[in-house]
Amino acid sequence: MLARSGWQPTPEISERVLDNYVTARFFHAFANARGEQIILQWQLMPRCNAVDADAPFWRDAQETKLSDIAVLTLNPTAQLVHAALFGAHTRGTTPMSRASEVMLLLNARANEIE
Repeated sequence: MLARSGWQPTPEISERVLDNYVTARFFHAFANARGEQIILQWQLMPRCNAVDADAPFWRDAQETKLSDIAVLTLNPTAQLVHAALFGAHTRGTTPMSRASEVMLLLNARANEIE
């Protein structure tokens, strides 16, 4: 679906290994022709062995659109908690990019954060 909307995986993933990749990994980056990037993350706390450990984060998920594709995103409070406390460990991003994500979230959705 993302590819049909102009989002390409970076790096590319072979169809031959896709099932194994999704089982072993928990996120992947995509980019479009304008250079915009998104991260598709299907497991929030991959190092936690508890079944459905991320279920509380998804309980109040909100639907939004990405290139006319309906996607679920965490509610603003869950996004903030994940970005500030868990995100750096689960996605391997730099502290600066995580701080930027937290600031963007606070600036855009502060009135919705509990």
